[in-house]
Amino acid sequence: RIEFKNMITDIYEDFEEMTIILSSHSLKDLEDTIDSFAILDNKKVISWGNTNEQMEKYVKYQLAFKEVRMAKEFDHLNPIIININNKIVELVFRIDESKSYMEELKKMKPAFIEEVPISFEDYFKTIIKESGYIK
Repeated sequence: RIEFKNMITDIYEDFEEMTIILSSHSLKDLEDTIDSFAILDNKKVISWGNTNEQMEKYVKYQLAFKEVRMAKEFDHLNPIIININNKIVELVFRIDESKSYMEELKKMKPAFIEEVPISFEDYFKTIIKESGYIK
């Protein structure tokens, strides 16, 4: 995989105007390699664009609590993605300039809270969920 990624990077550096189409089930590999993308479903494009520009439309927070939390406790915030692993909660939101997610999250009194980078896998999950493919 590393050799393949290096080969693609070398080709791109030599031919910057070249388009290379990659298909992969490893979103992490794609994230490290691509600068633009298209997500297709049944020959229909459901999302496309510059990777960074599209991912900047979302924000991800990681919170640590003193006790285990349930997903329903975060429903009122309308996150697109909720991942809970014991006392650690990750939430992904579509950025809405009129909302202060951090202020709302602080009201839940986490022991720790931080904004963390959204991954291409997170982005992919948000697109799939917002498109109605999963609930």
